[in-house]
Amino acid sequence: MLLAFLRTFQFIWTLSALLYVFGVLPADVFTRVVFAALAILFTVFFHGWAYGYADESGITFRRYLKQHFVPWNQVREAQWGGWYLSNLVVVTESPIVGSRRIYFPYQTQSPLKLWRVFRREWAPDAVDWVLNRTKVSK
Repeated sequence: MLLAFLRTFQFIWTLSALLYVFGVLPADVFTRVVFAALAILFTVFFHGWAYGYADESGITFRRYLKQHFVPWNQVREAQWGGWYLSNLVVVTESPIVGSRRIYFPYQTQSPLKLWRVFRREWAPDAVDWVLNRTKVSK
């Protein structure tokens, strides 16, 4: 749900920025430059976020519209917690859709769990399974 909201925000922001940059909406040069720079920053920041699932053969995910698959032998590592907060970060051997890092956001319901995630004291069962699977596939 969070990812759908962020992708919608990214799309609307980029569309409005393009309208300003190409002069469809009236704006001065400084405004056009600011909107172009922010559109590029949003695109770069949100590019790595994805949603999907993992099974015995690998990880299947969608980043934008296209579905991708990464077998376990191409997954170098998985990270959870700390500065990533509630994101499972999967690092692949080869770039997939232009990035080696894939961020899977995981929503926690309570601030206490978010604090425990930050201190690496708690992880969902699905995250533990992926972390253990990456260690086994080495």
